Amino acid sequence: TPVLNVKRVRQYLGLTQAQLASAIGFGRRSVVRWEHAQVRPHTAAVRALRVLVTRRRTELAHRQTDVA
Repeated sequence: TPVLNVKRVRQYLGLTQAQLASAIGFGRRSVVRWEHAQVRPHTAAVRALRVLVTRRRTELAHRQTDVA
């Protein structure tokens, strides 16, 4: 199973650790631990991250459509 790079996802989303934690319903300390590979994110956290990334991609796609 590939390891999720939480820091890269967070940076892609343009969020701080605290903002990401709040958005997915986990504590900031959990995000820090995930980013430092001390523990792996819970399944629920991975699902929530996927939802956020999908939303972001959709927003970007709509912006490109609006510009064209």
